[in-house]
Amino acid sequence: MCALSDDYFLINDIIRPSQWGRVNIDHTLLWKEGILVIETKNNIGEVKFFWDNWAFGFSPVYQAKGNVRYIQNLIEDSGILLLGSPIIEGLVVFPNAKLSFKGKPSIHVMNIAEVPSYLSGIKGGNEYSEDSILKIAKMIMESSRKSDYDEGGFLGILWQDFRDFFS
Repeated sequence: MCALSDDYFLINDIIRPSQWGRVNIDHTLLWKEGILVIETKNNIGEVKFFWDNWAFGFSPVYQAKGNVRYIQNLIEDSGILLLGSPIIEGLVVFPNAKLSFKGKPSIHVMNIAEVPSYLSGIKGGNEYSEDSILKIAKMIMESSRKSDYDEGGFLGILWQDFRDFFS
């Protein structure tokens, strides 16, 4: 396990709307070099990947790629950043599994021990300003709160009950 410096802004458990109902984004890491959208899986033992697929149903690679698209669309629609902005990419992390691969997945899939060196190796041409990072983080958290209400999450259910009681 590694500790992140204050140069990183980590948002956990973002709720977003999806065609399948509510979906969560496990972690989003923002820093001057880019944005990393992280899907974590707690499988133990050996986990085999066949390119982007695995044997346990819907692949976390596809889940991470969809979450990256969601974050990219939020940022593009907001107008906070210009074209040619720093990196936004997905990552799948397994804290407890031994990974094996037949073919290379389209995004990085790794054990948690590999994450620190992976982060230190990311070097974008452009950098996010501290102001942009804070604006993007605020926008992501607000979209999560909004989708929780809109999609009938726990808070949305309470709000609906509250509205119905006073109607």
